[in-house]
Amino acid sequence: MKIAFVFDSMFYGGIQRVGIDYIHLLKSRGYEVDVYILNPKKTDEIVNELPEDCEIKNMPLPLALCPEAYWRVAKQYWWGKYAFPIIFLLLRIILFGYKCIITPRRKYDVAIAFSGHLNDLSFVAYDFLKAKKKCCWLHGGLYSYMVIVPGFERLYMKIKNLVVLTDVCQKEVLFFNKFLHLNIEKIYNPSFIRQKPLNEQKISELRDKYGDFVLMVARLSPQKNHKSLIKAMAYIREKYHYSCNLLMVGEGELEEELKIFAVENGMADVCFFEGNQPEPQNYYAAAHLFAFSSFSEGLPTVLIEAGSFGLPLVSSDTSVREILGNSEYGLVSPIDDFEALGENIYRILSDKEMYRKYSDLALEKSKQFVPEVILERVEAFLLNLY
Repeated sequence: MKIAFVFDSMFYGGIQRVGIDYIHLLKSRGYEVDVYILNPKKTDEIVNELPEDCEIKNMPLPLALCPEAYWRVAKQYWWGKYAFPIIFLLLRIILFGYKCIITPRRKYDVAIAFSGHLNDLSFVAYDFLKAKKKCCWLHGGLYSYMVIVPGFERLYMKIKNLVVLTDVCQKEVLFFNKFLHLNIEKIYNPSFIRQKPLNEQKISELRDKYGDFVLMVARLSPQKNHKSLIKAMAYIREKYHYSCNLLMVGEGELEEELKIFAVENGMADVCFFEGNQPEPQNYYAAAHLFAFSSFSEGLPTVLIEAGSFGLPLVSSDTSVREILGNSEYGLVSPIDDFEALGENIYRILSDKEMYRKYSDLALEKSKQFVPEVILERVEAFLLNLY
């Protein structure tokens, strides 16, 4: 089977890492896989983690050329309902001409819009690739994408086959949108992190330097809400006179702002920004607890990865219940409530019995995400596409 994976970008991020893992899995089973990147400017060293025999093609498709992106105009402005049909028609004409120029001759059995964003969805939905079947990955639930931009539903109708990470509110969405005839399968992301080699020297160095530290792995972007975690750690220090180091792995546009924020909150001496780490498994292995403070997620792969190392998990309530349940496998706090987040972190760090309990539970839960189990479900889905 020949498969094309389409990404809107290829930089260090959860979607890209999961996609690369899937590609390695499928290649190991004998599938032919090509990769298409629609924004070559947003490409960094992570592209080197793709299999060597995987053909990589840069085919720019900016968001500005995607007709469905302009549904927001129709929704937001009074004049939008008049302008949108004109914009939509013009862009369809432009896309048709552009497609005639750049569409490759190679044919595929399946084209996958893996990023799940408007440009890779458009690339697949509007047949920029010659594929017998199409599908897309939603890095979250159907409901969460449907409320962002109405254009998503139009593209889903063209693609028909969807993988979701959670089915929360899915029945409600389909009940009130009966025109959506979709083939939807819930498949968790696989976690390969425990299969990667550990650097014992690096782990020892981290422990010697930072002691029993709290870890967060995420892009330094507004969505990830690092400020809430910094404030939570400051809250613990002030209320309980308990202090430990906080390590943040990742890069992003907020790095300097977050460093200033740590200084303003009296946390500069215990907040450390480690940048992107191509081998984050060493940080998981060295850490004492994993905390996550994001505003919005699909299914946070980093929680699965951290849990596979037996780290107790504390998170904001951002689509994490597929992993943590109702605080059964880790403690869940309201989104952007730094006091509740801080209390949950302190509860685990200050209670050895609770620490062991949630360490064991996180490890147990992580077994549901082993690659072999996930691959069987993916293969079954690919064989039953509409």
